[in-house]
Amino acid sequence: NPGAESGNGSVPPFHHQPPCEANMTFPFKLKPYAHQLEEFNFSRSLEGRGYWWEMGCGKTKPTIETAAYLYDGGEIRGLVVLAPNTVHVNWTLDEIPDHMPDFVAERMKVMTWFTAKAHNKGTQREFAELLQHDGLSVLVMSYPAIMTQLGAKAVKAMFDSRRCMYVADESSFIKSPGAARTKRVLASSKYAPYRRVLNGTPVDNSPFDIFSQIKFIRPEIWRDLGIPTFHLFKQYFGIFERKMNWGTKREYDDLVRYRRLDELHDIVDAVGSRYLK
Repeated sequence: NPGAESGNGSVPPFHHQPPCEANMTFPFKLKPYAHQLEEFNFSRSLEGRGYWWEMGCGKTKPTIETAAYLYDGGEIRGLVVLAPNTVHVNWTLDEIPDHMPDFVAERMKVMTWFTAKAHNKGTQREFAELLQHDGLSVLVMSYPAIMTQLGAKAVKAMFDSRRCMYVADESSFIKSPGAARTKRVLASSKYAPYRRVLNGTPVDNSPFDIFSQIKFIRPEIWRDLGIPTFHLFKQYFGIFERKMNWGTKREYDDLVRYRRLDELHDIVDAVGSRYLK
């Protein structure tokens, strides 16, 4: 249990099929590179997974193909993608058309959510049709959009109407546990049976950046490991010194150094993959 003083815990395993032999029997729309095929074969049945791949390594491809695989197997009927503003449109215009296999694309309905048009009758009618669609329904939305009342309701409606795979693209946007955006995204992730995070690196500035991303992948992981809060997480993986801010006359915890980073690396490695160009 990593929450113990001498902690040297292990990550409880996901329920998934064992890695299958690398093969090309799946009807890919475009032939994958070796690392994409390896990742697809290994993680296509996992409940949660992180793709921390540098830009240009093609992490959206196995994500979309995993959604197709899960849909074909009857595991999901929906895909919800969150991405930074304007980047989310690329999913609709480029990524999904380029990589969604034809046998799923012909039974798929995709909607890009635009906040400025959310109140329009046409948008409401389109979303109602998305919820009623009998194939794979795909909702693509920006992070700012899920912070609106109608955007949040739309994501909830998707999860209420069907089993979905939930994708947080450029997941560094949800790294701060105290941010309202992170809280909303993490709260909604509990209702998706399959989850993926995509980012160029697991850590932008600090090892603490990984807390929320991993919680998205596996909502109960930190509780299972005995460090359920961000405060306890920081105390476990960092050493702090109590200092005084003489301007405000208030004490605060100042980070001295990180510790147990090998354990943190093992946790990250257990729930995701890392590829460099």
